[in-house]
Amino acid sequence: MLLVIALLLILLFGGLGMVIYGLAPSGPWFWLGVPVMSLWGITGPTIMDMMSCKVSPSEQGQLQGANSSSRSVTGLLGPAIFTATFAWLIHWLPGAPFLLAALLLVAAAAVAWVVTAPTPGADRSP
Repeated sequence: MLLVIALLLILLFGGLGMVIYGLAPSGPWFWLGVPVMSLWGITGPTIMDMMSCKVSPSEQGQLQGANSSSRSVTGLLGPAIFTATFAWLIHWLPGAPFLLAALLLVAAAAVAWVVTAPTPGADRSP
């Protein structure tokens, strides 16, 4: 349970950092978001630990392959989505891609909350 809480906090700190980046009126304000965003860097290892505990040793390769594939797809789609967001909103809100990223991180925290919620009647023994 502690790992789930840590993951949720990490994702929310990432979202807060993105909001700071997106609304920063000057460079010093942007730098204020750096320490907040630095916590987001441990999201990957936390998620990988949680997922690898859910599969058997013989399925670890499939899990790693699926994660690598999903990262590759997001590496293709992400730049297009955020560049289009920037192009459409540059005159009104230049930080819109950062705010979109914050929204996605909050959505990821919500999904993590739902997915990791204990099922009713599940064995809660350590």
